[in-house]
Amino acid sequence: MNDQGKTGTGVGGSLSAAGVYVDQSTKNLTLEVTWSSSDPSIVDIDVFGKITAKAFGTVSISAAKGSLSSAILVTVGLPDVNPEFDQARGNAIILAGGGNSDNLWDVIDTLADYAYEVLTKRGFTAEDIYYLSHEAEAGIVYLPNPEPIDLEYAITTWTPLSTTEGPLYLIMIDHGAFEVFMVQDQGPSGWLYAADFDQWLADFQDATGRQVVVIIEACQSGNFIPFLAKAKRVIVASAEKGKNAFLTKQFPFGKFMFSSLLSGGNLKNSFNSTTTKLKILPSPWKNQTPLLADTTGIAEAIHLGGNFQMASALPVISGGITAQVQDESKIKIRSMVSDLEGLEEVWAVVMPPDFTTSFTTPGAYQVMVFAMDSDGNMVNSEQKTVTLTGGLPTDSCQVYLDSGWNLVSLCRQPTDNSAAAYAESKGFSVLTAIDPGEGFWVNAKEAVVLQ
Repeated sequence: MNDQGKTGTGVGGSLSAAGVYVDQSTKNLTLEVTWSSSDPSIVDIDVFGKITAKAFGTVSISAAKGSLSSAILVTVGLPDVNPEFDQARGNAIILAGGGNSDNLWDVIDTLADYAYEVLTKRGFTAEDIYYLSHEAEAGIVYLPNPEPIDLEYAITTWTPLSTTEGPLYLIMIDHGAFEVFMVQDQGPSGWLYAADFDQWLADFQDATGRQVVVIIEACQSGNFIPFLAKAKRVIVASAEKGKNAFLTKQFPFGKFMFSSLLSGGNLKNSFNSTTTKLKILPSPWKNQTPLLADTTGIAEAIHLGGNFQMASALPVISGGITAQVQDESKIKIRSMVSDLEGLEEVWAVVMPPDFTTSFTTPGAYQVMVFAMDSDGNMVNSEQKTVTLTGGLPTDSCQVYLDSGWNLVSLCRQPTDNSAAAYAESKGFSVLTAIDPGEGFWVNAKEAVVLQ
């Protein structure tokens, strides 16, 4: 008979039986054998070999002729594995802790909603996600005002009911302290303790044997790793033990992490990419040290929802960036940013060598451009270095031309005063200032930056 199969309820199919004789000849015996199912309430089969799936479960289908028989297993379940992928989708629990009175609630709520959106874009359905939040969201099924006991129920009771074999993802965002995550901010009764959390995960894994991915965006979340780092688990903490995580709408750890996971990066690469981005930001983000624990080496094989890439899911920053210091309070930055779904915001981060807020100190200034689309997906450019010497950046003489006619004034004269000497030898004075309407007219065929 054919190999072990998997189907869904209400789906039919046919099995065939063939006999192989001593002279190596074969014969179709489908209508000559006696078909039977070990549990017709799950899968039934008629005399023609046609099967009908009636409920979730696994049965043995047998074909017998005389003293000979053969059998295969048929499993009825949800078709959550795309044959093009090498990983089942799994399901997820999102916990937006704290509450409306929390001073970080806007950031917590925004990041949790973004995690939900990333999950749905990666193929998860509403039935795959258990959302614990203190505020209702349009179109999202959620459990309001969650307590630790609600998280316990989601892990130990709701999730094991799923037939998926994929990982369980737990995404948790709020305040944290020593071995504590604040599901609610009303006192110890609303706190999640690391030892309890570990026991709930152990109960879940004992019942299902599935992998677990925990992503905690909270201060001191690294305190959970000694408790949770076990076999078939990947634990991601946004901050090390005893250290703070810095949550803003623009630069939370989770925003970078989920953006990378959305495009198809595996857990390990997405974590490494996020850590690199934090380190090139100014303080306090550069001082934040995320942690990843992976005792059984599975992080590289786990992709959110399956191993597939998503094209054009994120904004695109193309052609690099140009940066020019204008004066002690202003720097001019240009970059090409595009997005198919519409840009929400574009901004830049400039890191002076002395970490001041002015552009007067000579040295290397690091510039990065960030872009966020209307769905909250965020990307950043490569880092651009602008070197400031003698009060002017070395590349400050870039000239920006639009397509068509441009009025261009003097950018600067060389620091060795050679321009003044040359002008004097020709009987001209060096142009050091320009009045409105004065300068050089340049007709450019297309927009260009001249060095």
